Amino acid sequence: MSDKTTLYWDVDTQYDFMEPQGRLYVPDARHIIHNISRLRALALGRKHPLIASTDWHNKTNAEISQQPDCRQTCPEHCVAGSEGAERVGFWGSVSIDYIDSEVRSHEELQALAAKRPLHLVLRKQAIDVFTNPNTRPLLELLHPDKIVVFGVALDICVKHTLEGLQEATDAHLILVEDAVRGLGQISRDVVIKNMRENDVSIRRLNELDKVIAQSHSEIVNLNIQ
Repeated sequence: MSDKTTLYWDVDTQYDFMEPQGRLYVPDARHIIHNISRLRALALGRKHPLIASTDWHNKTNAEISQQPDCRQTCPEHCVAGSEGAERVGFWGSVSIDYIDSEVRSHEELQALAAKRPLHLVLRKQAIDVFTNPNTRPLLELLHPDKIVVFGVALDICVKHTLEGLQEATDAHLILVEDAVRGLGQISRDVVIKNMRENDVSIRRLNELDKVIAQSHSEIVNLNIQ
């Protein structure tokens, strides 16, 4: 892998979280779908790897509860194979690879990590994407220089993702603040402040090129409906 890989990380941008009719709608999430689509198009258009985490639940998963605390447990949502588990917005035409929670061989992960363009979905049955045993070895193979993070919910899954990425890599982490929304359990300002204090760069979509040192015009001219 190149020592200069920018990886895009798409957190849980699924119907049940992103659309008002979803089972666990994140307030105002519908209004960031356009920016999420632009980020996906940007990654795929430049042949940067794009990884998406997705909840892929059944009723027996420990996260699903009839008495949820919305921190470690939640109401039923993103049921495997349902509309609620589908990602919203622009996916592009690149073939998508899916990795469930069964351990993949080093050779399988190595082949995936070498693909360009790469559009890959890591399925999970818990809040933390690192509970999928393939997440960490895949990151080691990709060895990204920078990781651009976006999605929902800012104060839960996005937060867990950033913490896990900091532990698993030495990449420069970038949070796209106009492509994230939170549940509000912790105030957005507090979450952002804590991330800054932990060396996460906070950028808006139209500022990304200042960080990844590529042409600004490629972002603003993306034509995503």
